[in-house]
Amino acid sequence: MKLTALIISLLALSVSIMGLLRIMEEDIKLKNWRKNLTKGMSIIVDNGKVIYKAQIIWAGAGWVRVISTDGKTAAFGTKCIYPLTYLIDENDIQNEDTAQKEGTTA
Repeated sequence: MKLTALIISLLALSVSIMGLLRIMEEDIKLKNWRKNLTKGMSIIVDNGKVIYKAQIIWAGAGWVRVISTDGKTAAFGTKCIYPLTYLIDENDIQNEDTAQKEGTTA
């Protein structure tokens, strides 16, 4: 009985450690990606209040200046910048294809 409990505990611990390692690996990949931000990259901005697609117009040490699809510019720390493959709900993205919503062509 004690052996079964020990085996179950070890399995649960190994699953927890594997999950933690996966999260750490994703964080390291994101940090490395953010170190290589360059002008012209299409990105997603998520500052906790607004999520939208943008393009980098200037990249500095720790922050970037972006231009949104509707032409507004802003500056953000790199912690607010994510790749286009960032998993988010498409309905949360602001300023996306505003020309199509207005019925005009760009």
